[in-house]
This record gives sequence, structure tokens and C-alpha cells, in this order.
Amino acid sequence: MLAVILAVVAAGWAVARPVQAYLGNTGIPVHCVRTTPLAPGYGTSVRCIPASGPEFTDSNLRVPTGHYFLVTDITVIPDGDQDVDAITETYLYNRDAEDESVTSVRLRNVTTASYGASYRVPYLVLPAGHYLRLVNPALSQTGISVRISGLLVTNVNFLPLVARAD
Repeated sequence: MLAVILAVVAAGWAVARPVQAYLGNTGIPVHCVRTTPLAPGYGTSVRCIPASGPEFTDSNLRVPTGHYFLVTDITVIPDGDQDVDAITETYLYNRDAEDESVTSVRLRNVTTASYGASYRVPYLVLPAGHYLRLVNPALSQTGISVRISGLLVTNVNFLPLVARAD
């Protein structure tokens, strides 16, 4: 029986075509980080660094002209050495050129363990000129650091997907 299963698997691998990731446009990985813990009751802009290509403007804060930033992963690291009871509430805002909040995501936890979210379809889409603003409201009981990742793309009509290579 095992020999039959192995033969079927081997035959499948022999005829399978490789799988490649397609974006429909050029996608550049981006890493955004706030490593110094942000105290409760404060907010700050988050710096973003693309792996290559166009840089974010205004000291790595704003999405470059002609691009969109697709936020796919958010990790919150509370300022604590151990897993203890402590409320942390985090708001991540998509801010426009006039510093108005357009969209946001709220993450909340009740311990100092790290937590986050990962999205198959980007939860936040920032157009050119927009930036990320991180807020740790006063009700939080500890400081927070964040790590955010996503893709810098030129066209949001083609979101990331996996397809078979021809």
C-alpha cells in the first residue's frame, strides 16, 4: 500500500508544473517598524523601508508618488518581559496629505504577549502621499512596539495571488 502511495505522489511531482507568485504588477516588499516602545497616551508616524526601488518620502514616512502600500501583516510587541495581565490597545491609521485619518485598524490584547494580524487581502491600502500613524491610547497599561509589512505596488487592480506557471 505504501509503495502505491509513493508511486502516485512521485508521478504527480513528475508532471506538476512549478508554482510562481504573480502580482499583476511590480510588488516590492516593505518593512515598517517602531522599535522604541511607544508609551500609553501617545501617537507617532511609522517609518517604512522598501527592499528596493522608490523610497518613501518625508524621511521614509509617506508612500511614494505612483505607488500604493498594501499592509498585509501587523505585529504588536508590548513592553513587558513576561506574559502578564496588561491591556494593550493599538490603533494603526491610514493618514492622508492633510493629516486626516482615512481608515484604521484596531488591535487589542489583555496580556504582554506579542500579538498581531495577517491578512490574505490587504486590510489597509495607502495611496501615494499617505502614511501610517500608530497610536497607543491612554487606556493601555504598557508601551508598545510594532512591526508592519506589506507590498509597494503600482496598481491595486492586480492584488497578489498564486498561479501556475505556463
